[in-house]
Amino acid sequence: MLISAIIGTIIILIATSVILLFLIYNNLKQLRANVDNSWKLIDAELNKRFELIPGLTQIIKVHMKYEMDTLNAIIEANNQYNSSKTTEEKSIADSTLTYNLKSIFALSEAYPELKSDESFKDLQKELSLTENNINYKKQLYNENVKKYNTALDCFPNRIFKGKLGFYEKNYFEI
Repeated sequence: MLISAIIGTIIILIATSVILLFLIYNNLKQLRANVDNSWKLIDAELNKRFELIPGLTQIIKVHMKYEMDTLNAIIEANNQYNSSKTTEEKSIADSTLTYNLKSIFALSEAYPELKSDESFKDLQKELSLTENNINYKKQLYNENVKKYNTALDCFPNRIFKGKLGFYEKNYFEI
């Protein structure tokens, strides 16, 4: 009778442990999927923005012949983004492009014919809208990363995270 009670207790403990492990795994997998999906949303918007760059550079070349350094920095950021493999590399390229686009739009004030160009106005408007979408999606991504990383640090997830293949994600610099 005592042996069967001990065996029953052991079976219940093992079953509870297995169920707990499955629950931990599924929860972490869902949180990681949310982070990955958020990144895909950012990536789609970044791709959209970077696809606008060639048209912008053509317009700028016509009107701003003396601002080639800034234009070259935009082209370099575009190339850097296209060759990026990681979130960190894409984040750096994004920051570089954002900085240089602000410079171009500030410099455009000195070129009245550029400011009045309809194609430039349309691109500027579309880039602005895309930038707003990117910022919103970066916030969503960072919120999901925070939830995921917090879940990884909580007990008992902390014990199993590495063994189950879950590792902290980096935030996207805003």
